[in-house]
Amino acid sequence: MIGFVDSVSNGVTDASIQDLMVHPAYQGKEIGTELMNRMISALKERRIYMISVTYEERLRPFYSRFGFFEMPCC
Repeated sequence: MIGFVDSVSNGVTDASIQDLMVHPAYQGKEIGTELMNRMISALKERRIYMISVTYEERLRPFYSRFGFFEMPCC
């Protein structure tokens, strides 16, 4: 397997993208970007309008390219 992405959704309003993985030998080849674009498009086609993702701080630049930003929580 080269890459994988999954999401969990209530099927009505919101979803959380999780488990984005790309085999180390294939990282840096835009595969993660393509997987994210496809997942976001698929969710939007289903009229899911609140999309979130949980990520490590070091991955902030990657996820911010898709419009994700930090939301404080308790």
